[in-house]
Amino acid sequence: MNVLLSFLLIGLSLNESQRSKKGKYPRLELWNGNSKTISNSNTLKLMEEFCLTESAIQEICDRFPAVLNLDPNSFVLPKLHYLKKCILNDMDHRINDIQYYPEYFGHSLEKNIALKHAYLCWKNSSISKTVLLDDGCYFLRKISTLSEIAFCNQIAKTSIEEFVGFRSSFLQGGLSNVRNMDYSMLQILTEHGWDPASETDRAGRTTLMWACSLGLHPSAVHIVRLLLNTVRRLHGHHDCMEWASRLSDSGDSCLHFASTGGSLSICKLLLEEAGIDEATVHKGNLEGSTPLHWAAGSGSSEILQWLVEHQQCNIEQRNVFGCSAVHFASSGGQLAAMQYLHAVGANLSAENLHGHDPLTKAVSYCRNDVAEWLLNSLPAARDSLNRLRRWTEDPRGAKMRVDKSGDEEKLLTLRSRSLWATRTGFDFSPLPSTNLINLIR
Repeated sequence: MNVLLSFLLIGLSLNESQRSKKGKYPRLELWNGNSKTISNSNTLKLMEEFCLTESAIQEICDRFPAVLNLDPNSFVLPKLHYLKKCILNDMDHRINDIQYYPEYFGHSLEKNIALKHAYLCWKNSSISKTVLLDDGCYFLRKISTLSEIAFCNQIAKTSIEEFVGFRSSFLQGGLSNVRNMDYSMLQILTEHGWDPASETDRAGRTTLMWACSLGLHPSAVHIVRLLLNTVRRLHGHHDCMEWASRLSDSGDSCLHFASTGGSLSICKLLLEEAGIDEATVHKGNLEGSTPLHWAAGSGSSEILQWLVEHQQCNIEQRNVFGCSAVHFASSGGQLAAMQYLHAVGANLSAENLHGHDPLTKAVSYCRNDVAEWLLNSLPAARDSLNRLRRWTEDPRGAKMRVDKSGDEEKLLTLRSRSLWATRTGFDFSPLPSTNLINLIR
């Protein structure tokens, strides 16, 4: 017994001597048992950069030593950012209050703390964000440790069904809520750490591009301005300009999507507030299609007129397939756009690299009103009728043919329209009218 007691005393004295050699912060520890050591100096440096005092850092290390074993970039940095930007709004002097609940660094941020904090702010707009740090981080401790049902009963005083509905929208992220045009949820997300510049879809389209493409929605302009202001606040004016000028994987700019979306206010906002270079107005994507082409194809007449008359866009500019704005307008069935382009001098008989003129495009996509207008109003359009007849009857290179099965004549397409429909959202459901078929025949 005496021998065992002496060994214990020796062990305690060794621990005391080791502890005295640690200095003001604990020693480095192994990360996940690997031979490579994660330097806790990165974690401590982060805390110092976020204006935590030496005594607060020491208290955090003493009360929650595991913080030094957490990956600084994945666990520590996001939570420090959330503290400073979302809870304190850059009030550095209160960030030291986190020393009273250092276990905060070990909890899930997005699916637990940020979610519940956002719900409280959404439920009660008058609540102060800094309430989480009041009374020694009492509320922060509560929402971190309580289950969702207990949180709803004790803190939020609401039904679990309402909270689950909010959670579903919140955890979908910003891109999904931009697509849904949910302005109130986007406000909550931006106030609780979401960075609009951090998300793109699989085609490289940014959240700003999606917001611009839905320009006719009542909330579209407000959402575009919210996204720009948030990125400007998080990254600065220069980085915001670069983000707004970013291109998708297909080379499409935000102006392309805004031209399709139909909101002239958004187009002007991109140039005047977002700082997009005016030369972008004239630039094509990887296929050489410009915002003018997209505006003509989607029937955004107000934007089309603005691009031609105020931005001096070339109405005869061709893409890599030789298509000009009139080809896009006729393919999309945009009669008003066709009439405007005709009024400003566009060549309605222009052929692309495949020899297709606007009339051919209109017939190809079953745009009855455009095709009939071209045939009835423009004598030059009738010059292409013979070529059009041969084109519709040629099964090898033709996109359309006449199907005489049954009592009804139908002009059926032989090409897939899925890609075009995805890019432009055009409606390809109409069939050729009997009048158009008779005109072609």
